[in-house]
Amino acid sequence: MSEAVELVTDLNSDFRVVTLPIAPWRRAKVWSLQQRVAHCVAGDFWEGRGLARTAEKLRELVRGRAGPVDPLAAAVLAALPVRVDIPAAVKPKRRVP
Repeated sequence: MSEAVELVTDLNSDFRVVTLPIAPWRRAKVWSLQQRVAHCVAGDFWEGRGLARTAEKLRELVRGRAGPVDPLAAAVLAALPVRVDIPAAVKPKRRVP
């Protein structure tokens, strides 16, 4: 069973960040910085401009390649977990006596 691409945020009119599955059997993921590319026949499509497993690396990619970022998108990037594979809310394991 493969996982779908998940939109993290639209940075501006030309760039976005998505989460991609890279090894579904291990639940491994990666953040991808993507740029909109206009195509005269097929319409617009998204092309990868960089991959990151850590939030700091992702923010470096965005600073270096995406240009001006919407303030709400910047807040989303600032709130990301340290690594892409760390769930937002980890439930504690229940101890059985």
